[in-house]
Amino acid sequence: MVAQAATPTYVDANAANTEAVGGTPSPFWTTSITSDNLWRFRDGFGFDVAGNNGIYEKDGASGGYGDAAKLVTTITGLDAGTEYGVYVNFLSASGANWSVQAGLTSDSLSVYSPSGNNVENLGLTSVAGSNRNQLRAFIGNTNADANGQIKVYIDDTGASSTNDRAWYDGVSYSDPVDTTVPGNSEPVLVEDGVWTWFNDERAVWHNSKLYIGYVKKNGRISVSQYDPATGQSHESELSSVTQVDDHNNPSLHVLTNGKLLACYARHSSDNYFYYRISNVTDPQSLSDWGAEQTHGSGSRHSYANTYMMSAEGSKLYTFTRGIGWNPNWTVSTDQGATWSTLQELVRNGGSSTRPYVRYTGNGLDAVDFIYTDGHPRNENNSIYHARIKGGNVLHSDGTVIKPLADTPLLHDATTPERGTVVYQYSSSAQSDPNQWIPGGRAWTWDIQYQKNGDPVIVFTVQVDLATGGSDWTSDRIYYYYARWNGSQWEKRFIAHAGRPLYSSEDDYAGGICIDPERPNVVYLSSNATEPFQLSSLSNVPLNANNRYEIWKGTTTDGGASFEWEPVTVDSSVDNIRPFVPRGHGLGESVLWLQGTYSSYQNYNTKVNGKFGSTQTSFNDWMLMKGYLGGDDDDDNADGISNLVEYAAFTAGIANARDLLAMDGEILQLPSMFESSSLKAVLEVSDNLLDWETLASSLYGSRFQIQRVGFGIQESNGELFVEPDLPDEKTFYRLNLSLE
Repeated sequence: MVAQAATPTYVDANAANTEAVGGTPSPFWTTSITSDNLWRFRDGFGFDVAGNNGIYEKDGASGGYGDAAKLVTTITGLDAGTEYGVYVNFLSASGANWSVQAGLTSDSLSVYSPSGNNVENLGLTSVAGSNRNQLRAFIGNTNADANGQIKVYIDDTGASSTNDRAWYDGVSYSDPVDTTVPGNSEPVLVEDGVWTWFNDERAVWHNSKLYIGYVKKNGRISVSQYDPATGQSHESELSSVTQVDDHNNPSLHVLTNGKLLACYARHSSDNYFYYRISNVTDPQSLSDWGAEQTHGSGSRHSYANTYMMSAEGSKLYTFTRGIGWNPNWTVSTDQGATWSTLQELVRNGGSSTRPYVRYTGNGLDAVDFIYTDGHPRNENNSIYHARIKGGNVLHSDGTVIKPLADTPLLHDATTPERGTVVYQYSSSAQSDPNQWIPGGRAWTWDIQYQKNGDPVIVFTVQVDLATGGSDWTSDRIYYYYARWNGSQWEKRFIAHAGRPLYSSEDDYAGGICIDPERPNVVYLSSNATEPFQLSSLSNVPLNANNRYEIWKGTTTDGGASFEWEPVTVDSSVDNIRPFVPRGHGLGESVLWLQGTYSSYQNYNTKVNGKFGSTQTSFNDWMLMKGYLGGDDDDDNADGISNLVEYAAFTAGIANARDLLAMDGEILQLPSMFESSSLKAVLEVSDNLLDWETLASSLYGSRFQIQRVGFGIQESNGELFVEPDLPDEKTFYRLNLSLE
């Protein structure tokens, strides 16, 4: 719940201060049950503060289905130009989900329901025998106009069942509400945007600017260009159609000519996906984009993921859900101008099974993907991996499953055609969650490449009623990290996700992703009080207000252990679905959604970001220095190799010999290398023959301690090591390599 400055002042909606937007119909209400665009006025109900003198209802029962007219309620008597916090007041029966839409402009309304994060339950009304709760939802801050007025726009949610009722009573106002997130001063990149995690790339770096795809509250599919140098954003609403649904965010791809391709689809509504190609290399407005086009199969589509293979003549592959509600693929050999006939990639069961897929591409000769048997609420999901390369679909070890031209993989055939199993579902009891959680159903979240080109993935496993309760709030979700080690998949349970986001999608976690530039770094969202206390799967307490926060995790041992640090702290709103755009070239580049997320069709979120300093690769540093040798050469003949000099440069040290600096018995070592390829291992010995790893840093991460027995502390990005026995001889060496 957002912080409130004072108790809001209530304004009861009535025929004097409320009318239909545009003035029609007039009057906007009747006292009878109606299925047309009129509201029904019902006396004897309402907020106690207004004497329970009536509410406006669109009833989903007794023949009252339909879509009521959009209303506007005007608050008067305010100080002109002064900022106020604004609320909508409505009612819902206990255990029901009666909701309203409200907003400060007529074209941007959000759905407010009893379970929403910005909705306060003021308790049951005082009407005798009442089971109606008084609900007050914060809409936002706005200034009163020159006449001292604020207009609040209200609508129902389109009644189609008893649970779709809307009981609108009035509005409220207060002093401005503090909506800042303590401990999080990162820039807001998009003021109104949401995304799911099955469309990528959601954002791309291009020409030193960040392009971000998302869906707005008004249902328009959009892309913004964000310039970190100026902090300015430019938005283009790409879609000619609307649908308030987070499944619809576009995938963005930079073509070989520098123009952008955006592919998107409404959620199972159209028999095609849409796409646009920019007319320029730095699109800022809709006029910079070409005409909206479609490509389809006669089957309803969802999602879009686009990747290129330069080794195949820069062929573009776009993956969507289409034929059979299964994952489909299509290719373009002319930079998106035309596309091949869609073809299923994996087939499993009927149209309700729906394997869920996550993709990535190396830009050269491969597209890797992980997928499930189906939706985890319907299937006992395992997770499978496969690779498209050289015209074939391959297992993780490179053996051929099937030619791509002969797909789909027949997942449920008598002799199944399946990818390599990463996580195998099992209901069998066992105590090691690194193997499986009994009865836990998996879902795919992200896949990227290790530095050697092998895949690394993150996924979730969900267990119903894990804490022993009786409803969805006692469900728990668990995060996993897995990598292919060249011969098998190594997987590890790494964190608690906490509870699901909401009841009807109890497999929705806050989200987890991998940094594609540093595949040993993950970002996750959790509302668990102690997300990294892994000793229990059932004792998982939650944060106050069930608040979701973002965490950054770093491993230097292939996922066996992680070091965690918070990205958001003590937030007043949720932070979910982190994502790292590839090719960022920064010490850090993470985006996430911040705000209220009640369902995939009910959201009020922004896109936030956090960025580190610009990195300099070893090759760029060599060019900058004018060196021509390799990492072990000594181009300036100073007795120090190029690689050691580069390590000193990334650590901000003038003299490379100071990478290992001693102050008495204390060794000081910088621990933040701004390089996505540099590996540093600090070793210790007492005889110069036998060396043991003391600490290591990978791809610019902080040093992680591997051994105890030394006084070790980290401070301000540096590592300090003090031997326990200073009288004994201790030797240190720093091994550097490029991964």
